[in-house]
Amino acid sequence: MMTLIYMILNIPASITGSFLTKKFGLRFGMILVAWLNFIGGCIRCLGYKKGNETFFWIAFGGQIFCALAQPLALNSATLLAFNWFGEKERTVVSVVSVLMAIFGGGASFAIGPSLLTAGSTDMSGSEFGMLTFLGAQVLIATMNLLLVVVFFKANPPTPPILLKSSKSEETIASINSEPAMEDESSRKNDETLSLIDIGTKQTFFEGVKSIITDIHFINLALAFTFVNSVFSSFASILNQVIQSKGYTPFDGSKFNIIMMVCSVIGSIVMGILFDKTKRYKLIAMMSSLLATFGFACFATVMIWNRSDFLFGMGLFSHLFIGLFAIPTLPLIAQMIADVTFPVLPSTSAALAGGFGTVCAGIYLIIINFIQEYVSNETSSIVILWMDVGMMLMCFIMLSLFRGKFKRTLSEKS
Repeated sequence: MMTLIYMILNIPASITGSFLTKKFGLRFGMILVAWLNFIGGCIRCLGYKKGNETFFWIAFGGQIFCALAQPLALNSATLLAFNWFGEKERTVVSVVSVLMAIFGGGASFAIGPSLLTAGSTDMSGSEFGMLTFLGAQVLIATMNLLLVVVFFKANPPTPPILLKSSKSEETIASINSEPAMEDESSRKNDETLSLIDIGTKQTFFEGVKSIITDIHFINLALAFTFVNSVFSSFASILNQVIQSKGYTPFDGSKFNIIMMVCSVIGSIVMGILFDKTKRYKLIAMMSSLLATFGFACFATVMIWNRSDFLFGMGLFSHLFIGLFAIPTLPLIAQMIADVTFPVLPSTSAALAGGFGTVCAGIYLIIINFIQEYVSNETSSIVILWMDVGMMLMCFIMLSLFRGKFKRTLSEKS
């Protein structure tokens, strides 16, 4: 139930957060996220005791605050990239933000169990361990709140749009001797600025309407959903799959290390290629196809019991998953923000992310159903091949995409 509340509140929190960011700005949104996390963390500390229903509902109330904050925090990365960075830096910024979210989640899963079992001799945890765990979260939330309030500014020191405008003015000044050319340059500059500023003139609900009726957005949102669902299921069944085939937890840690290291390398390389070449569709298709190959290779390896050769092939498959599967998610998110321009990126990210989270939750319910009614070994293999199919569907959705990248076109005009 504590986890389910995140899925239930994802879409309403995403839409509400996007509306508030549109109306009051990104700094307001970040401060709101920091306060919600801080308040939610403090309330959860009051519900640390075990075996008492009253304390459970106190902790659940704090969980609601944190669930309201999460979608806005995740969806603001794309808006930050578009407003604070130039056109050749945005994808790298988006990719880095996604990687930080993944590393943060990984760190919490690695450190959390040791804090929960503090002062206890078994893995069931203790009240002291729970209070230590919740206290650490409050400490992190407090530091985050202070950093956001003190250092996060409402506007970047050198906005990319203003830099572009000043360059156009320099060009006009240098050709004052040719009035006709000056008029043409000024007209083009005004057109570009009007294209960029139109996002602020749209109402929030006009933006939402234009997005949900855009077939190209739906196309990319489905691709985003398939990848997101794969990550959700793969993370939940990985240890169960490998242990049923004779692999040890140490082997699983090697798989994770290979995947995480390769994800950093792949994300940076893909982000740079994305920004430098502007071949958005081609790069995303290649990334999803190679990711499909990585998942198919791992699903094939898991058919047989462990051997040194198969373990090496498992590492090889995780290399492909890290290099191509994880970077695919931010690449598609960047495509969505570009295609839905001039709607604010936070709005399109909120709708795509909310839809993806709900579908991932439904996919996890299906997986739990399979695990309950199918034997352990067979269910793991079935789920792995379902993940392969989902990645293949992502590739098909990207192949069918025929939309125009409006933001890139407006910046070139």
